[in-house]
Amino acid sequence: MTIQPQVTGSLPTRPAPGYTAVYRFYNAEDVLLYIGICDEPLKRWYNHAVDKPWWPDVARFGVTWFPSRDEALEAERKAILEEKPLHNVVWNGIPYNSSQFPMQHLYRLTRERLGDRIFSLRDLVDELGIPPGSAYAESRRLREKGLFQFVGKMKGRSGRAAAHYRALPLEGEVGR
Repeated sequence: MTIQPQVTGSLPTRPAPGYTAVYRFYNAEDVLLYIGICDEPLKRWYNHAVDKPWWPDVARFGVTWFPSRDEALEAERKAILEEKPLHNVVWNGIPYNSSQFPMQHLYRLTRERLGDRIFSLRDLVDELGIPPGSAYAESRRLREKGLFQFVGKMKGRSGRAAAHYRALPLEGEVGR
């Protein structure tokens, strides 16, 4: 099984620290398959190659770099809404399942659905439909950014002690 398709274009390299890429995948007929966002395209694309059924259709890619993740997220959202790639789920009006959870939107969804409530990673899995490994990895990134705060270990529904967190409001946001 070949994971890497034959693609055209030079390999993407980050122009400077802190830049985030918005990438597009096209098939051989130049149909837009997918738009994504990441800091390290080759690592992210490897993940797509392993778990996306459409990956063998990728014939070429395009990459645009943005100076901040927030700018890239907004560009990705607008591009998906306007360009309607075949396999995007979020912003394309297609319901997602747990294997397609939009991890870059975890903070916003957590604030919207859980507000100031203290939660465990199991709560994120159960209430937001996030795959367990993804919940762990993304919550770690959000803790490092100061958006999720560790509040302590407490007994969860299983009766075992589990780490619990709070999604901190952004500056100027009123608690919920």
